[in-house]
Formats: sequence, C-alpha cells, structure tokens
Amino acid sequence: MTDHDLAFREPQLAVLSTMAHGGGDVETAVPIGRAAIHAVMRLPKEQRVLYTILIEQALSETARKALEMEPEIEKFFTEAHRRSYDRGKAKGEAKGKAEALLMILKQRGMAITNDQHRLIMACTDLAALDRWLDRALSVASVEELLAKHRQRRSPGVTGTRPRARR
Repeated sequence: MTDHDLAFREPQLAVLSTMAHGGGDVETAVPIGRAAIHAVMRLPKEQRVLYTILIEQALSETARKALEMEPEIEKFFTEAHRRSYDRGKAKGEAKGKAEALLMILKQRGMAITNDQHRLIMACTDLAALDRWLDRALSVASVEELLAKHRQRRSPGVTGTRPRARR
C-alpha cells in the first residue's frame, strides 16, 4: 500500500502491507514503509510506538536506511528506540538493585529461601526495591524485610485495599 490517503484511513492495513512487502525490493519497500509511517504518526503514542517497531522490523536494512534519511522519519524511529531503551534501562536498574539487595542480605548471613530470592529478582518496582535496600541493614530477617510487600499483595489482609482488576 503506497497510497498515503488510503494508509491514513487504514493505518493497520498499511502496517500489515509493510510487514508483507517491507523486506522485498527497495523501490517497493520504501514507498510502502513511508506510507505506513505517515499513517501511524497520528495514532496515540502507545499504538504509534508499537507500530513503529513492527514497521522498522519488517523493513530490510537498505529500505530502513533510505527512510531514516528523511528528517521526520528519522525522528519517528528515534522515538521508538528511546522508549525501548527506557524500558530496558528500568529493567536493568531493577535487576541491579535486586542483586545488590541479595548481596547485602547474604553478607549479613541471612538465609534466603528460593521463593524470597525469586520474589526479589522478579520485582520491577524501583520504589519497593529502594525501600528494601534502605531497610536491609536494620531488619532481623528476610521475612521481616518482605513482610509489608507481601501484605500489600495478599488479598484479604486487614488494612489493605483489594487491587483493581484490569
């Protein structure tokens, strides 16, 4: 699909067209990719980022490089990369804090069960990890450290609100 008006009316179809033909001949892939990019630019941010990633992955390296030379398209790809980088950075930061917490607890000679280890390593809530790190040197046990976290997550515990379903 290279028709910008049709792509604008049917952005999902434009993305699918790029997925089907973006890896082929550059003379075909570039106009299809361009139409899809212009079509998804008007979508809400979350959709735009998702479709950007799909478009970028579907295009051959040559077609992608040709499109990246166009100023507004370069910005388009950069936004998706930045969001992907930010998500990766947050995951890495959480993992680092979780590993530091486990090291502190082990250095203090505390026994850590497999469940506690998994809970700490699976935590992506940076604020919770910071609270645990702050308390890691003053608690008597790992169970004490994690008690408030478990109370917040356990349904029916007095003093906690049920979590909203999504």
